Amino acid sequence: HVSTYNLHTRILEGLPNIEIPSSPFTSIDELIIDNNGGIWMNHILGQKLITNNWGKGVHRYDINKRQYTDHLMESDLDVKTLYENQVNRLFKDRSGCVWACTKGGLVKINVTVSNFNVYSLSDNSIGPIHVDSSGNIWIQSWNTRPYRYKLEDNELVDNTPYLIRNPSVPAALENILDIFSPQKNIFWFCSGYGHGILEYFIDDHQDRFIRQYQIRDGLPDNNINLTFYDSQQQVWVGTDNGVALYNSENGTFRSNLNNSDSLFQFKNNITAIEQSNEDLWFGTMEGILVRHRKSTTSEHFNSPQVYSPTGGWIMSIKNNGDNILWLGTWQGLFKFDILSETLEKIENIPLLNSTIAEIQIGCDGNLWLGTLSGLVRFNPNTMESNSFRPGEGIRINHINWKSSDQDRHGNLFFGTIAGVVYFNPEQITNFA
Repeated sequence: HVSTYNLHTRILEGLPNIEIPSSPFTSIDELIIDNNGGIWMNHILGQKLITNNWGKGVHRYDINKRQYTDHLMESDLDVKTLYENQVNRLFKDRSGCVWACTKGGLVKINVTVSNFNVYSLSDNSIGPIHVDSSGNIWIQSWNTRPYRYKLEDNELVDNTPYLIRNPSVPAALENILDIFSPQKNIFWFCSGYGHGILEYFIDDHQDRFIRQYQIRDGLPDNNINLTFYDSQQQVWVGTDNGVALYNSENGTFRSNLNNSDSLFQFKNNITAIEQSNEDLWFGTMEGILVRHRKSTTSEHFNSPQVYSPTGGWIMSIKNNGDNILWLGTWQGLFKFDILSETLEKIENIPLLNSTIAEIQIGCDGNLWLGTLSGLVRFNPNTMESNSFRPGEGIRINHINWKSSDQDRHGNLFFGTIAGVVYFNPEQITNFA
């Protein structure tokens, strides 16, 4: 018999609609309440010391629906089949999974519904991810060519163009650090291994190689880390040797090779670019934050301001529109107040790993932090956080640098060492 006791009314009553066959030797030794409002119990029928097969499986009672179901070795359809009906112990881990200790072994009963989706490629260590204006998701695996997908019925469907898939494509496409579309149907594949930028025309009917941008075109370095499209429709490129500005009229770049403006004289490894109002922000591998106050009346790029967070390598910068910059660094999350020009390290986040490789601002208004040990959901208003890693709603961990994006429907995509994780933040409710 199973009963509930109300602490306020001090009334003890049995749970309705539970029909457990009873006998003088019937007992229920274990009760576990799962995260979905269910009570799990084992059911023992018979005398333990003298009966070999005395187990009657495991049972679940849904408190909300007032429904009772049993799970036996020979008839279970909803839970992984029990090795034996004899269930000695039940316990629940921190992810919400219920574990049954049976005579035949340990059984994991996953009663949580994860809204994290995982897509595996032939090479599962994922590099850059880019969502283009047509809603295509470009995904690059390390040491392989980029692939293009459509998200259909929450499944990634491969629709990679023939030219990119062709084995004769230049090997430069195998080591891409960024994928960028400066205009519709024009794609830049940015090499981090000395090949500069490869430009292609790609639509649903044809695809062709156009040209390759390198130092001869004004790039300060042929190792390209990232690209950025600002509000004035200018394209900025971050390299291992400083930043460059693209001139679409003649197909060249302004950089420290051909321009003396002080902004271009920062010969640092540019690893992150963001915009707030009319200001541009550049993060470097050396841990320097550079601010350029843009002017619509001058063609010069002088007098940038420099800030130095203590977190080392600035891997990601995000502005959520309220004069606050969030910096993901090698050693944690930093908050930069643009108005007061003050830096603050966020100390009260139980980070899975201090290295924050990627930041995305979700449609739920929260920051989603990709760390080297999983995902963290951070509320910038309440400063509360929730972690997601193997065993806590997500199967894989280690989010890679330059490997995230979001589509117009609010879906977030993160690349890991074991595939692509994608989800809609508004559907993630099983917080750890």
